[in-house]
Amino acid sequence: MITILMLCPSAPAISTPIEIAVNQYDVSALLIDLKAAYGRYSYLFVDFPFGYKHKAIQEMVDKVIYVKTPLDICFARRLIRDFKGETTDNIQKMARHYLSFGRPIFIDYERFIIQDVDLVIDGALKSDENIEIIDTILP
Repeated sequence: MITILMLCPSAPAISTPIEIAVNQYDVSALLIDLKAAYGRYSYLFVDFPFGYKHKAIQEMVDKVIYVKTPLDICFARRLIRDFKGETTDNIQKMARHYLSFGRPIFIDYERFIIQDVDLVIDGALKSDENIEIIDTILP
């Protein structure tokens, strides 16, 4: 069973397998914005975790680029961003929760989503390097 945790009001129960949960997220606000912008620009980049997998949006998606960032880098970035001034005890609690709960979810999510992407780029590279790589698949 694959599950994913998303902290948003429309999120399905955490026990819902990701293959089912992906289409239970309410993306109506995103869809309105996409429809308003669609065709007005040469490119539209949307930070959306489900790529082609969400049925409500898949027809509007031309390319899916997955930024594959090693989980240790994600973890370190989160520590730096979210835990400034936190106590050692709070940081350790978060780290234990991540190892027992969050990390397995991220691994399952990646296994699910990466099946249907057009390009995988390395999240450890500098942004400029990834932009050059992305340029190779855009018309």
